[in-house]
Amino acid sequence: MINKDISRSVFYIPGFDPRSHKYYYKIFKTNAIKTSRLKHDKFSMSKIIYQNTKFFDIDYDGYRIRYHFLEWNDIVQMHFISGIKDIFFAIFIFIFRYLKLFFRYVKESRTQLIAGLYPCFYVVFSYALSMWLSYKISSLFSNLIISVLSFVILFYILHLLINLIGKKIAVFWLLSIFKFCYYFSCNKTYEVDKRIDDFVSTILNEIKQNRDEILLIAHSVGTILAVEISARLCQILKNDDRLMRFKLVLLGECIPLVTFQKTAEFFRQSLNILSSSGIVWLDFTSKNDGACYYMFNYLKSDNIIKKYDYSPKFLSVKFFKIYKEATYKKIRYQWYKVHFLYLMATEISIGYDYFYIVCDKKNLQSKFLKE
Repeated sequence: MINKDISRSVFYIPGFDPRSHKYYYKIFKTNAIKTSRLKHDKFSMSKIIYQNTKFFDIDYDGYRIRYHFLEWNDIVQMHFISGIKDIFFAIFIFIFRYLKLFFRYVKESRTQLIAGLYPCFYVVFSYALSMWLSYKISSLFSNLIISVLSFVILFYILHLLINLIGKKIAVFWLLSIFKFCYYFSCNKTYEVDKRIDDFVSTILNEIKQNRDEILLIAHSVGTILAVEISARLCQILKNDDRLMRFKLVLLGECIPLVTFQKTAEFFRQSLNILSSSGIVWLDFTSKNDGACYYMFNYLKSDNIIKKYDYSPKFLSVKFFKIYKEATYKKIRYQWYKVHFLYLMATEISIGYDYFYIVCDKKNLQSKFLKE
């Protein structure tokens, strides 16, 4: 299958996830053979191929696709919070950089305000309660040394418990995202900027191969990187007809975490470049996904659309329509799991299906812009 008439190149950027391309390869392989909108006997995929990039090839009913991983999990690991110092620094950033936007969130995006408040509340309340319990129990001992030791031991045990529960309910993941997005909005993530340049070069090389279609698909925080990548490609290929083969797909985006910050003028400019490019640009979100900004037009919110009346096509993913009732009841309130459903197999063949987007030979606009 290698190098045989590749018609479509897909570039996938994961969200704020320390897991490697192998995890996402496994997800794709496991779900593609179960999803409702593909003919499974017509589908085959290769193992991961390691060349200049990591990719695998797909053959679906004679149509060939090359699926690339644009990895940045090593950078995610650098920005993931660990330890009490990191945790409270992230809380500090949230309080002084996001909570000051409280009234804007109330006006424009209340669901995301709640999603942002609960990690902060969990950490502050949990540690305050731990301090109080440790103090109360340790004060029962009359011996000062025993009292101090018991306080330290109890507080440490409760700290471990707070961390264990916090990881299970994605508190530290969310706090890490807030911290990263604020740094990004201040243009202080230099290693990300370099990686974005590398990604742009990789995609440009594939565009030069004259594929019929180039899809950049990004999930969650990865959508923020995808905007920067796309804007730089649009500038490089400004007068090149091949730019129209490049298409952008955003899944479960959280772009306002950056655009709401005053420091993110460079990023708003990138969105402005995209809004004038004319490329096919789809933005999928779901009302059930508490970690995304559902059907939120960030271009209008920040007055980016001025001269050009163009924005992405905002599409609602109705999970209750693509999953059976029993399945939907199990997952509808598991918001962390729901955030990853964009990448999973569907059960009912209607509407959104990730593998249909990637594998079916119809171009992107034919699949969605006429629906």
